[in-house]
Amino acid sequence: MSIRIGEQVVCINNVVNGKTDEISLNKKYTVIDSYKDYDNKWVVIINDNNLEGDYFDYRFIPLKEYRESKLKRILKK
Repeated sequence: MSIRIGEQVVCINNVVNGKTDEISLNKKYTVIDSYKDYDNKWVVIINDNNLEGDYFDYRFIPLKEYRESKLKRILKK
């Protein structure tokens, strides 16, 4: 999966070291930048404190993918 600048993503993991981070689970964010360092991929968003923050990309999925997974769950019921 490759998250692009300008893409809307949904947070699927808001816990770091046992504490909730300044991002909310299942909340939609817009990617304003992304980059790699060593083995990590990062996305930059405006977090819940209205500040720019860098987060591991695995903590988010594209909005389209999130919606598809929700629809699959609904259809299984």
